[in-house]
Amino acid sequence: MTPLIRRPRHPRRRPLAVPLGILGVLLVPALAAAHPLGNFTINHYTGIRVEPDRILLDVVIDQAEIPTFQARLDFDTDGDGEVSDEETDAGRLTACNGLEPSLALKVGGVASDLTLTEAGLTFPAGVGGLSTMRMVCGFQVDTGPIAAPHTVHEVLASPGQPLDPATRGFMELRFGYDFNGYRDAPPSLRIWCGGSVEQEDIKRLLPWIEWAYEELKAGRL
Repeated sequence: MTPLIRRPRHPRRRPLAVPLGILGVLLVPALAAAHPLGNFTINHYTGIRVEPDRILLDVVIDQAEIPTFQARLDFDTDGDGEVSDEETDAGRLTACNGLEPSLALKVGGVASDLTLTEAGLTFPAGVGGLSTMRMVCGFQVDTGPIAAPHTVHEVLASPGQPLDPATRGFMELRFGYDFNGYRDAPPSLRIWCGGSVEQEDIKRLLPWIEWAYEELKAGRL
């Protein structure tokens, strides 16, 4: 992966004993349980949120102690051994902007330009007196109203039909569920939520349902 922040070009003296000593501390078995994914780990997460007129990307990168130690050397532009608030503020923008070239988003098969909307950089405490690092970057693509594919209109306009008995029996046997369990309920849309479903995600979904209802009622779908 391309480094998020390039090292400064000016030379800097870096004692070799310090990184080696840190590495020895982090590899002590007694401390391993404090960081179950390992002290060299870099985790990546990208979430995509689609809204009526834009697409949002939420990118989170978590770095364990060893890669964070190296990253902090790059953030420490004045070489004083500390990452100040000013250096953190400058580093978060540099890091997120440096991440943008590695992301690609296409709308309708056409590549779209990403706009940085959020940049966060924190250093949670790790083991051995070192820090870990979390980088949070938000990107946005303004799409304007997106026309639904013709297949969506076809499905919404179709009257629908129940599963034939053979198909229903085949699926019920494997899912262990009675598909006709709500045979007496009126036509409706049910959203099943559990402990793993975030409340904010439901809030984002509801406007889409309201939009679809209004479009159907007006005969536009």
